Amino acid sequence: MALAIPQASAATGSATGFATRNGGTTGGAGGQTVRVSSGTGIHSALCNRSSSSTPIIIEVQGRINHGNTSKVSGDSCNTADDKIELKQISNVSIIGVGSGAVFDQLGIHIREASNIIIQNVTVRNVKKSGSPTSNGGDAIGMEADVRNVWVDHVTLEASGGESEGYDGLFDLKNNTRYVTLSYSILRNSGRGGLIGSSESDTSNGYVTFHHNVYENIDSRTPLLRGGIAHIYNNHYTDIEKSGINSRAGGRAKVENNYFQDSNDVLGTFYTSEAGYWQVSGNIYDNIDWSSRSGDNQPAGPNPTSNTSVSIPYSYTLDGASCVPNMLRQISGANKGNRVSDGSCSPTSPPPSNPPSPTPTVPPTPGPDGRYEAEYSPATCDGEIESEHSGYSGSGYCNTENTSGAASQFLVSSSGGTTNLTIRHANGGSGNRPANLVVNGSTVQQGVAFNPTGGWTSYSNVSVSVALNSGTNTIRLVAATGEGLSNIDYLQVSGGTGPGPGPTPSPTAPQPTSTPTQPGGTNLSIGAGSDGSSKGSGTSYGDVRDGDMGTYWSPSGTTGRISIKWDADTTVSSVNIREASGAVGAISSWRLYNHDNGATLASGSGAGVISFSSTTLRKISFEITGASGTPQIAEFETYA
Repeated sequence: MALAIPQASAATGSATGFATRNGGTTGGAGGQTVRVSSGTGIHSALCNRSSSSTPIIIEVQGRINHGNTSKVSGDSCNTADDKIELKQISNVSIIGVGSGAVFDQLGIHIREASNIIIQNVTVRNVKKSGSPTSNGGDAIGMEADVRNVWVDHVTLEASGGESEGYDGLFDLKNNTRYVTLSYSILRNSGRGGLIGSSESDTSNGYVTFHHNVYENIDSRTPLLRGGIAHIYNNHYTDIEKSGINSRAGGRAKVENNYFQDSNDVLGTFYTSEAGYWQVSGNIYDNIDWSSRSGDNQPAGPNPTSNTSVSIPYSYTLDGASCVPNMLRQISGANKGNRVSDGSCSPTSPPPSNPPSPTPTVPPTPGPDGRYEAEYSPATCDGEIESEHSGYSGSGYCNTENTSGAASQFLVSSSGGTTNLTIRHANGGSGNRPANLVVNGSTVQQGVAFNPTGGWTSYSNVSVSVALNSGTNTIRLVAATGEGLSNIDYLQVSGGTGPGPGPTPSPTAPQPTSTPTQPGGTNLSIGAGSDGSSKGSGTSYGDVRDGDMGTYWSPSGTTGRISIKWDADTTVSSVNIREASGAVGAISSWRLYNHDNGATLASGSGAGVISFSSTTLRKISFEITGASGTPQIAEFETYA
């Protein structure tokens, strides 16, 4: 049973760390609040929403277990019997209240979801073998295109390791990003958690761990495969085998932690594929370090940095010496959600509220019409770094190495033909082309950003474009899986004025000839479909029903829609057909083989996309940029 609480509060405090990036994490703030005391009640609350993205705050009290958890069906949910399933949904908060919420032998699974908050709950004794089993043995597990999750003031615990049937306490895999775990306790388990399920699963990252207690854990605190992690003000005690295991190119910033009575708390372990770390301010109290040999590369006994990691958000460090005593008072569930005041003293945060919209302020250029990539309102799909010298300002934009990653600027113009100069560094061996998108329309494809001779050597690329009078949005969008060059700044010069009357809004460029409609049978008819999120009133199934009058939209301006089959299917072209009310909205995209993540094609604008014949079971179209809310009426697939 779910009880509506008209004026109940949301989570206390606000998201921190990497969960504040990529648009931020607010969970169900602004939505209805319901209170439940069963797993079925949680699922019912999700399924009773008007859409899968309708905000909701679910307050939970009592013991949640297999006996009171069952699958519930509905258009706004996708639940299961043996776990708390947060799948293909967004904008949800799950908050423990009253005498506490304990998920007993029942894991929480987050899949293809975004903007999720979990606060003040205990999850214990979740098994992958034995009886009962749940969630693959993970207390909290995330996988498959998850974005923006804040887990705060939780207690995650097991009663042994893999031989006793348990797996990880906090696992992230298969393209999970922008996650923060804060003020929590992880204990009595063989495995703390991982970021990446294998050496090839390196699409995860941008994860913050702060003010957590790791106690009586064998290893993985965490295991980091690829990606970026920020690890600060945690207390590690009784780590039996290995602690922070950075490998397969992973990069961790590890600062002001207290490591105590443990073994090999930092390094690269059990692999020849090295990882990296930047260390400062840590205390190593009674730590045993093994000898370096082969696949065993501990950072100690005197850990030093072997990389530099730039953190794109503000934070305050407590001194490491106060961490153990302070975290005993405030970390974990049922501690009043208290936090550090930044000076080693506990304090209570105010109830959180949805952030006020940021007022639109005309962008102000620097000298000579220069807009630095690292200064707001510019954005970067990656990191603002200062690792390589030679840049202007305080850093540069280093995008993710993926097609569709972008460096975006807001610029002021008097209108008319304008010269854009982009300063960049490309230390690679080949061109890193970018598509130039102005006010939502692609105006030049494949602008060359050739090698500059090193990451500290910069060159300029100049292009001429037509801008509106006033504020314009300019995006450099990576055209290949290598991502962009390091972008230092954009400089604007010229502008002939808007001419008489208002400047019309830009429209999508029209092709010089109509793309050829693929021949044969549309394989999407009769197939399945899913996606990352769906806007109110839309459905994943609408893209495979042969009806141009129905459509799917993501819950925002970006998202993924997929077609899937039960057997191997060979595809060589697709046709993305936009609904009549949104033609031209899609500005950049990536088409990929969902089975293995391989990019099949990338570009801008909807229509026919051809690629090398590929056999797969699931194909995904990811919208990475749009001028409004996209509406895909049909996702046709052809052999």
